[in-house]
Amino acid sequence: MNSNEAPSGRMHGILLLNSNAMDYSVDRTPSVSIRTIGGILDFFAFLDPTPEQVVQQYTWLVGRSILPFYCSFGFQLSRWGYSNLAHMQNIVKRNRDAGIPLDVQYADIDYMEAAKDFTIDPINYKGLKEYFAQLNREGVRTIIILDPGTIDDQTRYTPTIEGMREDVFVKSDDGQTPIKGSCWPGDVFFPDFFTKRAQDWWSRLIKDFHHVNVSFDGFCIVWVCLRQDEKSEAAKSDDKQKGLSRNEVLQEMLMFLVAGYETTSTALTWFVHLVSKNPRVQAKIKAELGDNKSQRLSIEQLDSLEYLNCVIDETLRFAPPGSYTVRNLTIDDRLPGSGIQLYKGDEVMINIYNLTRDKRYWKIDPDLFYPERFQGVDKDHHPYALIPFGGGHRQCVGQDLARLELKAITTRLMQHVTFGDGGQEVNAGGHKREFTLHPKNVGVTITFD
Repeated sequence: MNSNEAPSGRMHGILLLNSNAMDYSVDRTPSVSIRTIGGILDFFAFLDPTPEQVVQQYTWLVGRSILPFYCSFGFQLSRWGYSNLAHMQNIVKRNRDAGIPLDVQYADIDYMEAAKDFTIDPINYKGLKEYFAQLNREGVRTIIILDPGTIDDQTRYTPTIEGMREDVFVKSDDGQTPIKGSCWPGDVFFPDFFTKRAQDWWSRLIKDFHHVNVSFDGFCIVWVCLRQDEKSEAAKSDDKQKGLSRNEVLQEMLMFLVAGYETTSTALTWFVHLVSKNPRVQAKIKAELGDNKSQRLSIEQLDSLEYLNCVIDETLRFAPPGSYTVRNLTIDDRLPGSGIQLYKGDEVMINIYNLTRDKRYWKIDPDLFYPERFQGVDKDHHPYALIPFGGGHRQCVGQDLARLELKAITTRLMQHVTFGDGGQEVNAGGHKREFTLHPKNVGVTITFD
């Protein structure tokens, strides 16, 4: 979308609606050139006289954003784990006593009776209606959590009884049987919100609950209902268990794709980049390999390559594939140095990259790629200054295999290939930090020995 003001003072806008990749270039005229690699060239012209009217026409065409709930821009307090109403009230008081503003207070599923939508725990959350009314009088908005699944109780639970009667639930492929999943209260049915009857049924439940049980300013639907109930599954016999839950499958995929494949490939990319920038290091690796140009080395022979091991350690230090790790505190403690109070259950993010560049723990400049540090003064570095596989009793169980993979692959590369620097423009290095530390620009030349 490009808008311009004509000499007459009137505004116009031109939109190129195209989903293909585009190149933008600005020259000295001044003008802008837009080049697309393909697709249909759909152009739209907006000819109203003012900028506001041009934008109105544009948003009418492409769609307008939903106007956010005003208080959503404020300070909000939300968590799962308020054991009772008094717990919530104490947390609110602690924040206020600390001078922290509060505009919105959430009630997570703790407020429900047996984790069922449109219910209130009559014991632990007795008085919630009155407390929310008090917060409203004090200018604090209140929001409740709802899960988009109603329990499979067709004799006592009114929302499910009415939902079955009004045919609001998602059906299986036979078009008749409601799909059953698992969520916090147990087996649940899922409303088909694409149908008007489900929308009307859900709206009525919210209005009735708001009118009779508790006054609130909004609700948040949390899509967690595809989670299997691992505890109930574990209690079943092996032949009746459903197998891995969705959450477990996701964890296994992350283990293989991120912890296994991505970290190894990232480390190898950094190795290639760093040895291409340091031909001296590459020459020493080849000298250590000697005449072993074609044979596959045994594990014992790989273990004997001490300098290559230093290069791999230095690669993992200089650019740790995993840029951070997370630990949960098991006791109350204070952060050494700053004295910041930490509490049991808090999550602490440990920046692995910063540890490897901390000058307090390295005698040789940590910003320098220098594998020989592990043969000299930095050989006995602080054990937690280099933790590419984590530290403590929860460190990576596969680190020995990962190191063996790196050593075997880099050995084969160094037996047959020499990497050269492709030039500053394409081999500048740098990195972008996500879960893994990806190199930005790696461009090398390859010479087969």
